[in-house]
Amino acid sequence: MVLLGANGISTLALVALAIRQTRQLPLDAETLAFAHLGHLAAFAARWLPAGAAWLLTLATALFGASLARSFAQTVHYEVWHTATQIGSRGGWIDRFECRVRSAQISYADVRVSPAARVLKRWPVFVTAGCCTPELPLFVYRSGGEALFRELLPEFQMPPDVRADTTQRSLIFFVPAGIPFALCALLSLVSVTVLPAMTVTLLVPTVFFFVLLCGAVMGYTREGIWLREGKVTLRRQEGVYLHCICVFHPDLCLMGFQSPWAANVRRTNLTLIFPGQVRLRVRSIPLAEADTIVRSLEQESH
Repeated sequence: MVLLGANGISTLALVALAIRQTRQLPLDAETLAFAHLGHLAAFAARWLPAGAAWLLTLATALFGASLARSFAQTVHYEVWHTATQIGSRGGWIDRFECRVRSAQISYADVRVSPAARVLKRWPVFVTAGCCTPELPLFVYRSGGEALFRELLPEFQMPPDVRADTTQRSLIFFVPAGIPFALCALLSLVSVTVLPAMTVTLLVPTVFFFVLLCGAVMGYTREGIWLREGKVTLRRQEGVYLHCICVFHPDLCLMGFQSPWAANVRRTNLTLIFPGQVRLRVRSIPLAEADTIVRSLEQESH
């Protein structure tokens, strides 16, 4: 409901911005634009801000429709379990029911986001075999860990510690940092060249800035650990920090080192599950990867 409300407000704001950026052109503007390059540039200067604003409005409205559909699926939602299965059912317009064998769960994923931290409610997803995307299991609130333990008694959260960032790769900041720098530069240039585009360009600039903040969280928190015989890990995607506990014993590990990573004794570690489902933890110390490998070798023996 918080996301739907915020989306509705942002959609109204973008509609107002699009209407404000839209201007009427004289009837002979098209003729003048094609006759003189200067008029063509003026034509673009008038309509480009309006087109970009309406495009953002459309994208925000479609995102709101997706949120509304997701909200409809959570109506009458319930989760249940037997000795061998975990299931969920719910939905308002389209009813659904999912069942997963407990012994076939590859991993469970608790997703931590800024909204989840504020609301103190954390969604839990499970993956079994090649079933993608992940199946939403339930959302547990602070103080409701007993239900969590009842459904997944073997689950272990990764330790609440900061990762070792000594000589860690800056690859975390590349996906969001490059578009953020580009949008910020375009926003600064538009202040003097095309002021009507400045407000529109600030929208993607803020969006990529939020993703950049998520990259900082991943840079300081992403890692892999052993807890009571279970492989646990944290990995960052967008603004989400995924806290994962691995259940399935049939696990393949793949390490990847660039020359720079080999020099500082770090590696990317990819966990491959049945069905070619992959989880990658970036730039972890090689000693931690060796610990995970030795632990899995002992279990296999």
